[in-house]
Amino acid sequence: GLHPLLDRADLVVGDGERIGLIGRNGTGKSSLLAVIAGQALLDDGQVKRRDGASVVLVEQEPELPRASSLRESLAVRGGLDGIADERERWRTEARLVEFLHRFGLDEATAPESASGGEKKRAALALALALAPDLLLLDEPTNHLDLDAVLWLEDWLARYPGTLLLITHARDFLDAVVTAIVHVDGLKLKSYSGNYSQFERERAQQLALQQASYVKQQRQIAHL
Repeated sequence: GLHPLLDRADLVVGDGERIGLIGRNGTGKSSLLAVIAGQALLDDGQVKRRDGASVVLVEQEPELPRASSLRESLAVRGGLDGIADERERWRTEARLVEFLHRFGLDEATAPESASGGEKKRAALALALALAPDLLLLDEPTNHLDLDAVLWLEDWLARYPGTLLLITHARDFLDAVVTAIVHVDGLKLKSYSGNYSQFERERAQQLALQQASYVKQQRQIAHL
């Protein structure tokens, strides 16, 4: 609407970085992923990507194309028929089937009968099978059991591409990311390290700000 989510904010993401995107609900985290994926437009500013870089976004509540089975629906969503190299298409489809089974899904299930959680797991399986240059995940641990979460942690920790991740699961952030971007005050502030390191650094910054504020109030009272 009329309320800006980000204003004169900037972010540079290097190849191979694994970034946790954090901030209060409603600050624009999901919107930012949609903009980076090209699924939403900026009112002003621009997004620059390396030429030819592949990007896949798994939304909080993904929708799947109509088809007779999850496998066919995901093939359409992921553009698998457009992969020119037949061997690469076969490998991608084989990975897709493997990941569907990993997340407890039957590839023959009709998308229309799948629950929201099943659709989310199916979209996540497709994203991992595609292994894009830039992977954007919005709350990927929702609807996963503990074994699946631990497996996903390990997979993402070894993922050679670039990752931007939104999640409220702090342990998952600590296990996966190498940097944190905090959405706060319409800006994007970057911190190196995992979530626990961010918390420590943020606490130190807030303590310094509070000490500075107290000192200013004393000076004001004295004057």
